[in-house]
This record gives sequence, structure tokens and C-alpha cells, in this order.
Amino acid sequence: MLFRSISNSTNVAGTAIPLPYLPNSMVTDHAGANLYLGSSSGFMTVNTATAAVTATTSVPGTILAISPDDAYMLINNPTAGYVYLYSVAGKAVTLSEAVNPTAAVFTPDSKSVSFLIGQQIYYMTTYPAATITSLPYTPSAVDVSAQGGLTYITSAVSHAIDVRTTCNQSSQQTLSATNPTLVAHIPNGTGAVVVDSPNLDVVTSGSIGTGCPPTPQNTVNAYNLGYGNFNPRQIIFSLDGTHAWILSDLTSVIGFSMTTLTPSTIALTGGPTPFNGGITMDGSHIYVGASDNNVHALNTSSLSDQAVINVNLLDANSNVVPPNLVIVLPH
Repeated sequence: MLFRSISNSTNVAGTAIPLPYLPNSMVTDHAGANLYLGSSSGFMTVNTATAAVTATTSVPGTILAISPDDAYMLINNPTAGYVYLYSVAGKAVTLSEAVNPTAAVFTPDSKSVSFLIGQQIYYMTTYPAATITSLPYTPSAVDVSAQGGLTYITSAVSHAIDVRTTCNQSSQQTLSATNPTLVAHIPNGTGAVVVDSPNLDVVTSGSIGTGCPPTPQNTVNAYNLGYGNFNPRQIIFSLDGTHAWILSDLTSVIGFSMTTLTPSTIALTGGPTPFNGGITMDGSHIYVGASDNNVHALNTSSLSDQAVINVNLLDANSNVVPPNLVIVLPH
């Protein structure tokens, strides 16, 4: 399997870097110095400055999340039936649970991580310890507020958004929705957005205090995106929190202005569907891997597909494969 970097100044793919295992996930540390790629054989570390690749075979699985301080990763190994809290500096598993989570998120202080298992939410701390809370519904996705005090859980089955207090995992408020799936916190700390196809739900949270539990009131407003029903794959927020971008099974990326509360769209050249992507720090470009085996550089100002980049990724049998794992480094 091959890995390639792309310069956002030239939109040209760099030299192919061979990987020892087929990756199933990818995260970056918050300095952009290291990439971590999960696989069924172990995870790989790519030094972005030297392109050196090292493999750690003791912890196979999918990397679900990395802590904001880059000290921990949560890695799910469905084959063994375990999830691991892995210390990056210590190079060891500090806590494991015999479960297979579907979604996970660290709190902003990096001291805890929440993840979903069936009709339960696990709250794991780096001390380490784990608290398990049963949910009266089947959850779809989870995220934590920018401040960390609230946890947002969506449930398409129960048609609701459950707002819980992170510190004790108690249900603080239930908001009605239609088909809520993906959720992402607003970077400025005012709440979250939820994909509720064909709508986008904006959850506005009141002031979140420092006590436990915080008790802000939350409201939700739905905005029709105007593109009919779709299946979301990823929400990307600009760092300033002014725009949310939705990747789905549509051939366009849907944008939503948090200022004007209006949608927009960027069509991918040639009509492929986007899989996964990231946004530059200034919010000017989104890079997405797509079903045409290319990476598309999308200009968020002109709402245009500025460049189609042939990355020519090959599997072990030299077959061209789509770039379904794309990250924009934070520098």
C-alpha cells in the first residue's frame, strides 16, 4: 500500500511512500509532526518531516480518536473484541475494555474519552478508570462541546439529540429531531451541528459553567439544505467556526454558513462522491479523496473544484485504489 503527501501550494502529489500494512484509519498529532495510521496488523507512524515510517505491531485495530494533547489514542480491535487506551509517550496500553465501540471523542482537557457501544456510552479516564452508562435508545454518533462540559449524542432511531453532562454522564436535555446522525461541536463553544437529512440542525447551548453538572439550556433549529436526502460521511468545520462542510454520497460537498444560516455547494469535477477530507487552517481550501481515485482541492471562496490531483495509490496487487483517508496537516 502507498501513501502520498500533497503540497497545498502546488496541488501536486509527492513521492509515493510504501506502507507495511493496509491502513484503515488515520489521525495526526496537533502539530502536524506525525501521522498515525491504524491497521489490522498494528498502527504505523509517519514522520511528516522525514517521511520515515515505523510500525507498532502490538496494538492492531482502527484508531478512533487522538487526544488534544497528543498523549493518548483510542484504538479498537474488533478481531480481538477489545478497545485500547494507548499512551503515545509510554508506548503501552494503559486501559482496555472488552467492547467494540462505533464512535469516540476525547474531552478538550485530554483527561477522558467517551465512546458508544450498542445502547451504552463508556466514559474512560486517563487515570485510568471507566464508567458505563446505559442509554434508553440506540445512539448514532457522539461529540463533546468545545468547552468539554456537555456531550451530544444523536439517535436516528429515537429521533432525538441527547444532551448529557460529561462529568457524570447524566441526561441534561432531550431535543427532538427527525433523522439525526453525525454531530460536530461548534469550535467557538456555542453548541453543535447535527446532520438531519435533508436538514442541518443547529444546537445552541447556553453558557456552560465549570461546576458538575453544568445546566445550560439548549435549543435546536433545523435548516433545509436544499439537496434532498443524502447519507452523510463527515462534517468538517472551519477553525473559526464560521462554516460547516458536509461530505456525503452526493457528488457535491454541502456548505453551511453559521453566520447567515444558509447553505452552499461545491460540485466535484467529473461527478465522483467524496469519501473523507480536511480543511486548511485558514479555511480557504478543502481537500477530499473521491471515488474517481483522485484528491480534489475545493476552493471555499469561489465554491469551485480548483484542482483534481492524481495520487495514483496502489494496493498490494498494484491495483489503483481511491484515497479514502485524507488529512490536512495543521500547519
